[in-house]
Amino acid sequence: MRYATGLLVPLKWHSLGSLLSSALTLLRIHWGLLIHDHLIYLSGFEGSWCEIDTNECSSNPCQNQGDCVDRVNGYGKDCECKMGFSGLHCEEDINECTSSPCHNSAICQDLVNKFTCVCPRGYFGTLCDLDVNECEVSPCLHEGICINTLGGFECVCRPGYSGSSLPSGDVKINMRV
Repeated sequence: MRYATGLLVPLKWHSLGSLLSSALTLLRIHWGLLIHDHLIYLSGFEGSWCEIDTNECSSNPCQNQGDCVDRVNGYGKDCECKMGFSGLHCEEDINECTSSPCHNSAICQDLVNKFTCVCPRGYFGTLCDLDVNECEVSPCLHEGICINTLGGFECVCRPGYSGSSLPSGDVKINMRV
């Protein structure tokens, strides 16, 4: 249902009779209203007889580089938003982290139209879904055997050796004798 909103303009009685027929036709076409001796200018139209469609895009209502598409009597949801934005005027940044795209307890950081994952130690990749092979750097001392595990590694010590002399306390090391 349409509601009349706008400006009331008084009409003189002598002009009303001669223009009534054509005015009512124009008003019906453009959703204008004539009440008593006042012409109601509905929002979305202008001109003496509501015959001109207002270009609502002239005020640049779309934010974040959204494209405005002028429609008859309003732009409403006619802002075409760029990727990463939504809303009536493209004012809402879509949070790409809401779907929890990062793996292995990584921290998701929302950016404009994208996200980044901050990987915990032992993982890498765009989604932190790839395991670092810590054994590539031969972390086990005295020719211990390195076994890569998810997010870490284990050292199997040769006979006569035990313990750890690794400087990092953040890496899980299970020593076997």
